[in-house]
Amino acid sequence: MSLYDKDGFLIVSETHSCEHFEPVPGRLFCMRECWYCKWSRFGETNDNHDLEKGICLYSGDPEE
Repeated sequence: MSLYDKDGFLIVSETHSCEHFEPVPGRLFCMRECWYCKWSRFGETNDNHDLEKGICLYSGDPEE
């Protein structure tokens, strides 16, 4: 079961990963986890800027 925030974005944990993973450009260290993915934003969920949870902004549009 997936959870979504009030704006409809998927809520992810820092260690979650999916097939849409793309590394953040310019990072020296990268693991295949949401924390290191260009689509994720941590501290932007509805629960008081919790850095252990983030939202996934992947829209299916490779031109983002």
